[in-house]
Amino acid sequence: MDTQDRKLQQRIARRKEKVQQLIEQQNVYLAVLDPDNYQCWGDYLQVQSRSRNKLHQLKQELLALETGHFPGA
Repeated sequence: MDTQDRKLQQRIARRKEKVQQLIEQQNVYLAVLDPDNYQCWGDYLQVQSRSRNKLHQLKQELLALETGHFPGA
């Protein structure tokens, strides 16, 4: 394995760790999301939807990283 491949694998490993942490944080955020904190039900639904979308994107990125692809590279 040449230097460029090794560096790419290191970047993938670091990003994978970061994405896994972000997924855990997003799951916790969704778990504690309380509709009573919002004046309007629509605001709560909008925040919930954005959070679920972000979680979905993070999971998709993690899948790409696990297959050895670095997003944006």
